[in-house]
Amino acid sequence: GRLGRGIGRQAPRRHEGRGRGDIDDMAAGMPRRHPPAEQPGAMDDTPEVHVEHAAPVLDAGVEEIAGRVNGLIITRGAQGSSIFAEGTRYDIPPVPTEAAVDPTGCGDAYRAGLLYGLQRDLAWPTTGRIASLLGSLKIETYGTQNHSFELEGFRRKFHAHFGYDF
Repeated sequence: GRLGRGIGRQAPRRHEGRGRGDIDDMAAGMPRRHPPAEQPGAMDDTPEVHVEHAAPVLDAGVEEIAGRVNGLIITRGAQGSSIFAEGTRYDIPPVPTEAAVDPTGCGDAYRAGLLYGLQRDLAWPTTGRIASLLGSLKIETYGTQNHSFELEGFRRKFHAHFGYDF
């Protein structure tokens, strides 16, 4: 695939004591311990990092981290997302929703869109837009996995929002 490491794991929300060594470990895909209050005893040994919550408090900028991994994705909810890959930043617009009912599971829906695009070797802007639309569809439904759609209807919504087909 296009990414050997560096995509998709949400960073812990607590950041006390994070510094330069954490950036090096995260960029290198090293295991790191989650704060005990969040996941007691859990070790994360996947070579993935998602700095959605950590970026503002880390010593290095997002561009530095992006330059050290194969891909970096930052989601901003209703403000869209950014994908840093192959030396390029792709800003992905949000998809407006009719009603924001429940954000639980939106990250998983977004990630499913990423996996769909990566598996089909779609361009990063299209992959990100698929992910954005999936997150938008999810937030309109209560529950983590209660949303549903047919691919043809999804393609129509994609075209309506982004002006092209995938």
